[in-house]
This record gives sequence, C-alpha cells and structure tokens, in this order.
Amino acid sequence: MKISIKAARVNAGMTQKAAAEKLGMCRETLIFFEKRPDRVTMPLADAMANLYDIPAEYLFFEKKNTAKSGA
Repeated sequence: MKISIKAARVNAGMTQKAAAEKLGMCRETLIFFEKRPDRVTMPLADAMANLYDIPAEYLFFEKKNTAKSGA
C-alpha cells in the first residue's frame, strides 16, 4: 500500500511545522517535497519514514504513467 508524504505526516499526527523542524528544514521546504515527491532523495525518504513510523517503501514518491500506447 502506497501513501503520499502528506498522508504519512497527517497519519503520524504531525503538523508541517513540527515535521519540518524534526527533519531539519523549514516548513516551506517540506511543503515543496509534499507537492513534488519526485524530488525527495533517499536519505530524506529514510528520515521521513523513520519520523512518520512507516516503512519507506510505503511512501509514494513518484507518479508514473501506467497508460500503454497502442502498437
């Protein structure tokens, strides 16, 4: 099951401000990553997973186009 970074934070009962402080960034940076999860690095993904107490593989970081083109 994949969930968004924002959903993981909310499920952990954290505000953007509290989560950003614990991750060592400003709130605006966290907002950026919640909107652009494809920009999250692996070390940050691990830190978020630890903070939100979920396995890193549950975090949804990149939207992929699953549409197949016709041949």
